[in-house]
Amino acid sequence: MGLLSDIFGFIDDLAGGGSYYKENSIEWCDKAWRRMRYTERGEARLYQVGDRLYRQLYVVLEDGIEGYFTDTNDRGCDAENISMKREKRKELERVGHIVIKKYR
Repeated sequence: MGLLSDIFGFIDDLAGGGSYYKENSIEWCDKAWRRMRYTERGEARLYQVGDRLYRQLYVVLEDGIEGYFTDTNDRGCDAENISMKREKRKELERVGHIVIKKYR
């Protein structure tokens, strides 16, 4: 089922399906978050490189160490294909990423 889902996701991305990419990014971050131990907090993010967005998990461990995890198989998504409010677009331009989910 995973391969079929990936194929449909790829087709959806080609057709400009940014909402699929955002939901898929949250799922990827959820899986990574559940596998971690000794975490204090974290954020699922979409970070910008050029005109594309990529998924990223930002984590703060209980001892204060911070880390960023990225999906090495991530093809990214055009930033224009993700629907977001104007203030989120400004945040993306200002800091280079947007938070799509927070973990505690």
